[in-house]
Amino acid sequence: AGSSILPVQTADDVAQRKSQDAAKETKKPAEPSRPGTYVVQEGDTLYAIAKRFYGRLSAWKQIKDANKALISADNRLRAGDVIKLP
Repeated sequence: AGSSILPVQTADDVAQRKSQDAAKETKKPAEPSRPGTYVVQEGDTLYAIAKRFYGRLSAWKQIKDANKALISADNRLRAGDVIKLP
């Protein structure tokens, strides 16, 4: 019957592994930074703004809902308007 030899772990090895494990658990994917407001530029659309600041086209509705007074019924934006980005 053969005996197996296990590697010896030092206190430094254990501390380093715990530190690496903790870093993995706390690391979150970076979110794009988003200002509280945005000045509409010529040619902007709700879809383009949603993609730029939220990373997904479906966020257009959140933007529209937060800016009901500024955005027309047909979802057109006017250059120069300052909209909220919720």
